[in-house]
Amino acid sequence: MQSTPRFLRTLGVCALLAGGCGDDGTAGSSDGGQAGSGSAGTGGSECLLRNDTGGPGQYSDGCVKREWIEEYAGTYVSDTCKLTLSVSGSAPATFEITLSGTSLDGTYETAWDGAQSGSLGNDSYYRFTTDATFETTKTLNFHSAEAVDDDTEEGISFRVEGLDTGNVVFKSSFSRNELSPSSQTSIDCGEVTKE
Repeated sequence: MQSTPRFLRTLGVCALLAGGCGDDGTAGSSDGGQAGSGSAGTGGSECLLRNDTGGPGQYSDGCVKREWIEEYAGTYVSDTCKLTLSVSGSAPATFEITLSGTSLDGTYETAWDGAQSGSLGNDSYYRFTTDATFETTKTLNFHSAEAVDDDTEEGISFRVEGLDTGNVVFKSSFSRNELSPSSQTSIDCGEVTKE
């Protein structure tokens, strides 16, 4: 059985780094990386991908870059969800999701900007690869979360699967996490189609 990637294990847990948005579409800050060509983030830090042999893949969960998501900008729909990814603002991307026919109906928006509010609101990027050489991308996972209050986080995920086979599928989900009492409500949008 494959181990859970570090990024997925720490999702919703306090990220130690935060920052603002740079002029080059880079946001947040990073404690360095092991791979990729990063552009300078805030404070002179580099926003780079870190290798995760357990995935296998590469991830960033303290800074994000517009170039990682911009080719996927647009609107995606399923029976219960309408997701819009926008790359036109000051944040590298904005995620907006409208849910209907679910227990959390409504419209939610998050800025995929690398910033956090306390232990909530971690934005991240994960690039799953076919093996630990990290050469061939299999799946991309983008997660944007924001603190609603001191106790609640709402997050939107967008996933691109099948990049290694040419049979590309898009998926999305929404989650609400509460710290006290601890609870999580998730809405799986399933496969979404680009409009």
